[in-house]
Amino acid sequence: MHLGRRRERCLLSLLLLRTGVAVPVDRLIDLLWDGNPTQNARACLHTHVSRLRTRLGDEVPLIARDGGYVADVDPGTVDAHVFVSQVDLATTVEDAGRRAETLRNALNLWHGPALADVASDRLRDRIASGLTELRQRARELLVDTEIVRGNHERVLADLFALTAEYPLHERPTGQLMLALYRAGRQPDALRQYHRLRTRLAEELGVDPGPELQQRYAAILRHDPRLSAVRSA
Repeated sequence: MHLGRRRERCLLSLLLLRTGVAVPVDRLIDLLWDGNPTQNARACLHTHVSRLRTRLGDEVPLIARDGGYVADVDPGTVDAHVFVSQVDLATTVEDAGRRAETLRNALNLWHGPALADVASDRLRDRIASGLTELRQRARELLVDTEIVRGNHERVLADLFALTAEYPLHERPTGQLMLALYRAGRQPDALRQYHRLRTRLAEELGVDPGPELQQRYAAILRHDPRLSAVRSA
């Protein structure tokens, strides 16, 4: 289904992210015009809603309510809401295999950055940063889960991607160091530490935190506890 202009697709995305909740007209105008609305923005908004209603019909009812608009659909039909609920569920699952499966199913709902095709960078920062951060935490939790299961080889590609995406974050580097060490690649694990330490010093003027320093020291001395695979 063709949903029309970029701003109309963005409007629909904003309403679907708040499924069942009335988003005030002033809030929608502020978001859609990036805080700099035109004089006719209110009229344009109503026109955009009318066009979307024509295209969507009863499939996605857009209802005027409480001074705003509501996308009156089941949250279970919106990937963003399903993703959040699946990650929440994964944090309560004790069995590592089921937890990993739940997290992979959730992460498979992502097909690129949130709102990538419809919103400006500024709007994505305002609206989708929480989803992006949750995705990062879900990826890290999946890695932790797979390492616990002894599947360190399986997550190496994910970890290299994570450390490239978040080059100054210590947690994915620590996870990568552990996975490499368990894969018999101690020198590579140590190199990851030195790479991060150099970046932190050059860009932030700080050293790695105590936890990462301890992991480095443990890898350096071949601490047998690093190779222990816990049941979960």
